[in-house]
Amino acid sequence: MRPKKLFVAAAFLSLLLGAGSVWWWMHSGSLMNQVTLRQSNGDSMSVYGADGKFLLLRSSGVAQKSAQPAQLSWTTVPYVAGSADGQPPLKWNSFSYAHNNLGKGASESSLVLPVWLVTAMCCVMPLCWCNMKMKQVRKVVK
Repeated sequence: MRPKKLFVAAAFLSLLLGAGSVWWWMHSGSLMNQVTLRQSNGDSMSVYGADGKFLLLRSSGVAQKSAQPAQLSWTTVPYVAGSADGQPPLKWNSFSYAHNNLGKGASESSLVLPVWLVTAMCCVMPLCWCNMKMKQVRKVVK
């Protein structure tokens, strides 16, 4: 595949991801989404989203190794901060990163980002594509 076609395909994919993140951002105020990938070696990676925040959580060496293959799960539940008794509202910082060693080779890392940042990152390639097209039009007009 030629580099120009590859760039156009990547820009289109990025545009779709950006549109999806905008849609998800608009609906994240009342829902909590969780996508979890558990590997057979006991490692797991989870993505949570609620209230305009994006949390990436990676755990390694926490669970026991199992003979089961990798498992992918997706859950969506209604979310109202602090609605249930004993349920604290999620007060994630806008930006944060933490890495904790839990002992015995186990560790846990978390990254919290606002969804607007994810959306902005997805819009960079389509904007570069538009800029490239505008330069081509200006060159033809002159």
